[in-house]
Amino acid sequence: MADTQLDQFEKWLPDAQIEANRVSHAMFSYSLTSVRGVEAKFDSMQNENMILLPIASTLFVSTKQNDKCPDGFQFIWNKIPSTSRLALLLLLEWEKGVESKYYPYISILPPPNSLNTPFHWSIDLLESFPYPPLINSVKRQEAEWKKLYTEIQHHKAFNISYERFVWGMELVLSRAFQGVQGLDVTDTSGRGWLVLSSGLLLSAGGTLLSAPLISQDTLSLSMVLGTAAVLCTVPLYLQHQSTSASSAVMMPMVDSCNHRGRKRQRQRQGSESGRQTETETETEEDEERGPNCVLVLDPLRNRFEVRSTKQLSAGEEVTLSYGDKSNDYLLQYFGFVEPNNAFDVYKISEPLQQLRVELCDSETIANKFSIPLLAVKTWIASLDRVLEESSAHLHNTDEIILNKDKISDW
Repeated sequence: MADTQLDQFEKWLPDAQIEANRVSHAMFSYSLTSVRGVEAKFDSMQNENMILLPIASTLFVSTKQNDKCPDGFQFIWNKIPSTSRLALLLLLEWEKGVESKYYPYISILPPPNSLNTPFHWSIDLLESFPYPPLINSVKRQEAEWKKLYTEIQHHKAFNISYERFVWGMELVLSRAFQGVQGLDVTDTSGRGWLVLSSGLLLSAGGTLLSAPLISQDTLSLSMVLGTAAVLCTVPLYLQHQSTSASSAVMMPMVDSCNHRGRKRQRQRQGSESGRQTETETETEEDEERGPNCVLVLDPLRNRFEVRSTKQLSAGEEVTLSYGDKSNDYLLQYFGFVEPNNAFDVYKISEPLQQLRVELCDSETIANKFSIPLLAVKTWIASLDRVLEESSAHLHNTDEIILNKDKISDW
């Protein structure tokens, strides 16, 4: 991406009433590559606002907001989830080019085919991946997207390539924040703060915000997000599991923050004396790995805030949690996996021993699929523990989902 585009975007932020003076974009080195993220420009104290984003400067859509349907999409609007709605709105906004009020923001989004996800692997490479649940999930994803694209083309709603359509859908699943079932409400400085507790989710929209949001729209989003039992930024693809309205929000600058998995929680248990004791399930490494900021919603000021949870040094990367996501999800929709992921799960659709055999050459697997060797070795070590602890429990099963809690129960 050209630096001029980032410069134009950051110059646009004040025009959009987005306060981000304490941060800027920067490149960060990871195990296999360098990625763009957000860094602190100055030393910052704990509980300091790093980014202030008015709701009026976001792109959002909700499954209850049927009046937001753009012309030409009435045939499908009520049949698709908020993820797909936002993708269509983003594509319509993209078509406007420099005429879009969000053009500086859209111009810095990843270009088509830039995400290293299994969706873009060749069929031979995908079929050779030694994990059938992921293969099947990617195939379902492709089939669903092709079906939606075909229907849109049939109705001649707009004329875009399939490549560009995929771009919109991928940005929805990798850049939008969604409010589903869950708000952690705490009172800070006499005001009610809605803490977005579980992670991030990314979506795209645009046409609905071609003009500044009126107060009714702002109130609508506040209510959609704030009346859920908890506001979790969980993957948008999980929205169908929620019985409440699903909302998705695209947040300029905020969605440039990279992911850090949450540290494991301390577990309290009783002792024979009746006193509460703590089982140490954290390490110093866990403390370092956790995100250093949290995303909160201030409904009284109609804005989102990225707030530090620890002291930050100038030049330090600003990170958020994308949620308690398994490596299956992170790989399929973001294109990376997280070593020592405390929230990883394993879907067993064939005998574990056969899966272990296919993973025996960890170095080959890592090189072939561009996955960090440490992540593959961690996966194998976890499978070895499963084999040891659960060999008497798993025989002739169609699919079992295992996490560390279930394993420990055995």
